Amino acid sequence: MIVKVQLPISWTPEEKPMALVYNEDGSIYVQIDITPELRAEMNGSVKQFFEADCDGKTIRFKAPAPWQDW
Repeated sequence: MIVKVQLPISWTPEEKPMALVYNEDGSIYVQIDITPELRAEMNGSVKQFFEADCDGKTIRFKAPAPWQDW
């Protein structure tokens, strides 16, 4: 499946920012910690699409996906 990852546009140092991850139909909609690895995968963007697997509890990003129109 393809998911969109969105980082917050801004936050304060006191906050622990989270990334929003969801798919087109909304059946996946979670917040995850922003790790250094995720930041690197985002390539400086606040929005990125990824191929991903989800087992109901864990989302595993596989590879960047082409931009989607949703």
